Amino acid sequence: MKLLLPIVLIVAMLIIPATPVAAAPMIPDGFADPAFATLWMRADWAVATGSARRSWTYGASPSEMRYERFTGALGDARLVQYFDKARMEVNNPGGDRQSLWFVTGGRLVVELITGRMQTGFNDVKQRAPAAIPVAGDLINNPQAPTYAQLAAYVSLDGGGRAPDRIGARVSALLGPDGLRERPDLALPAPVIVHYESVTGHNVPRAFCDFMAASPVDALFVFGYPISEPYWALVRVGGKELPILFQAFERRLLTFNPANPPRWQVEMGNVGQHYFLWRYGRPLRYAVPPFSRVTARETTLTLPTYDYSGALVPTTPGDPIYPYPRLDLARVGSLQLATSCDVFRRSKRPIPTRGSIWRASVRCNHAPIAPSWSKIVSWN
Repeated sequence: MKLLLPIVLIVAMLIIPATPVAAAPMIPDGFADPAFATLWMRADWAVATGSARRSWTYGASPSEMRYERFTGALGDARLVQYFDKARMEVNNPGGDRQSLWFVTGGRLVVELITGRMQTGFNDVKQRAPAAIPVAGDLINNPQAPTYAQLAAYVSLDGGGRAPDRIGARVSALLGPDGLRERPDLALPAPVIVHYESVTGHNVPRAFCDFMAASPVDALFVFGYPISEPYWALVRVGGKELPILFQAFERRLLTFNPANPPRWQVEMGNVGQHYFLWRYGRPLRYAVPPFSRVTARETTLTLPTYDYSGALVPTTPGDPIYPYPRLDLARVGSLQLATSCDVFRRSKRPIPTRGSIWRASVRCNHAPIAPSWSKIVSWN
């Protein structure tokens, strides 16, 4: 009965009259670890609110979370969460949470190109490289190079270095039949302005400017460049466009001169592509982010249970360490708590099932839990 009461209250509160307030982007639900939420806030909250003049670093919303086998990590498994553009990982849950590297991002692009899936600090599992287009539509995109095709054009383990070409414009187009020149694509934005001596690759101005504007350390986010920048003919929404792209260890950057300035440079959907390659299906999202969202605010006094003493710390060796366990025997008695709550709801028609409304409650006062949500469906 204790667990059913909050669900009943949410349904009841949906019909409470309240004064509408202007809708604003809300922090997405569903982060697997507070450190993931902190990193996303640092990188993408300004994009979500429209105050940043750049595109997403991770994506509009977190996606699937899981423990993946990883030899050498605690229990030979690590917590990961996928996003459109990347994957976040916790290799050592007992490490320094204030460190930039407490959360890491895998070298997913390297794995997609080589087929060498990292399964431990020193372990890899060889699979077929990803026959997935690096940009644009996943199907009916025949001119776009795949990650597998990039293997002949990347430098790994010190090989495949390119000469310094600072000042030159990018005009090479990469397709299924290899490289060819397209002088009409030698635009000002792709002029080479940096040579990365570590891996031996040239980086154009558009990508250098984008990385310099990143709110998170560029090496942490991107890694080093592992290919030259190339143009490709890519289908986006069924329409073929020339797109400039370049592979980095962790990310793939694209430049579309036809886009509005804010969206001309974007991260490739590496997180989506990697998950599809590794698990054979697309990423799943609980709710399309910021889709037809409305919000309202009201003050509520609710009977709630006190969970503050029921969260029991765990110790190393416990399968869920460092996260606490809920001890139902320690849940406090029912008591009243007042909070100023913001409700958001997103209505989306679905075939034969009426509509789904999603209500999220953000509570400001103990002993109410920090946040919880429920999906309710009716016809």
